[in-house]
Order: sequence, then C-alpha cells, then structure tokens
Amino acid sequence: MEEKINNRYHSKAITIRGTTYPSQQAAAEALGVSFHAVHIAKKRGRLDFLGIGRGGLQSALQELISENAKLRADLAKAVEAMVQIAGKKDYADDPWDIARATLAELKG
Repeated sequence: MEEKINNRYHSKAITIRGTTYPSQQAAAEALGVSFHAVHIAKKRGRLDFLGIGRGGLQSALQELISENAKLRADLAKAVEAMVQIAGKKDYADDPWDIARATLAELKG
C-alpha cells in the first residue's frame, strides 16, 4: 500500500550539482544516500558534496587537475600549429595579423 507523504521536505524539489530532483527523497535514492543525509547537507549548505563519499572531494580535484593537464596539452598543440603556419607566411610583425590570417587559413 502506497502511503501519501504530506511532509514538506519530501515533496519540495531540490537541485544538487545542477540536477533537479522532484524531492529530497528522490535525490537521496538517486545519489545512494539517506533522506536524512540530504536534509542535513541542505541545512549545512553542503549539497554539492552529497553522495561523493569520503575523499570524494580529493578525487574530484584530481579529475579537474587531469582535465586541466589535457587542456594545457591541447592548447600547446594549437599554439605550435599556429607558429608553424605563421612561419610559412610572410606577415607583418603584428601578432593580431598573424592570428587573423591563421584563423582564416584554418577555417578555409
């Protein structure tokens, strides 16, 4: 038998890390934590850390660091490609001319 819940905490939508859940209970089930954990995290202003476990912040930081390293590597490749393209053309000394010409060449 389904029991209707009239509790304001169970029926109010809640957003955690960009995902909106229809209720705290739904959020708890989706994140694998208890309703009480959701309630306490909301009360303490720590919803973004809910359900990531102990050390979860550290692993999240490690993931960001590795993504940052990948972005830096991609940027270095792009800069190297621009330098190679710029070296093949005769441009003025203005770096904006070099950038515009390089982008035009890459686009077309």
